[in-house]
Amino acid sequence: MYVCRNYANSVCAGTGHACTRHSINRNLLEELVLDEIRAVTVFAREDKKKFIETIRAEKDKAMAKALREKTARLAKNEKRITELDAIINRIYEDHVAGKLSDERFNKMLSTYEGEQSALTAEAETLRIEINAEKGKADNIGKFLNLCEAYTEITDLTGEITGTFIEKIVVYEAVKASGHKYKKQSQQIDIHFTFIGEFPKE
Repeated sequence: MYVCRNYANSVCAGTGHACTRHSINRNLLEELVLDEIRAVTVFAREDKKKFIETIRAEKDKAMAKALREKTARLAKNEKRITELDAIINRIYEDHVAGKLSDERFNKMLSTYEGEQSALTAEAETLRIEINAEKGKADNIGKFLNLCEAYTEITDLTGEITGTFIEKIVVYEAVKASGHKYKKQSQQIDIHFTFIGEFPKE
């Protein structure tokens, strides 16, 4: 049985639970992962063209969403940085004109400059991330090479898991209506090395 690591760690540390005690049967999960690896690798070998098109479409969609969100955040930060420049200039003028005491001026200046510094640092990080998204190498070919190297996958060994799986996300099970303990469904996201989560039909 696999139990949520965040939950287990919080119990061991004696702190408040960082997550719920959701779990999944080990054999069930390993069987599911093995079936998924087999299905995806067979598809990749037998219909490379369609496989590449499927992955590219999914990656392009995900990249476009990430770029939109980060570009919007960057624009918002840059606008606020410009506004803060004007505000800082204004309080300097008010201080020189005697409208602000030294104490009040220093407090306001420290607050605005601190905000501007944080926004500037975040903006620089966003620029780097945006450029990285735009310049991402196409890793589909690397995954296809793995598929060609492992043509007979009969067991879920540590080597197979480490080669093909980047991470697995197991969600809390949804209980069947009227049954306290019976699971109705449980979402499991399998993220493959190089290509991420394979799009579901």
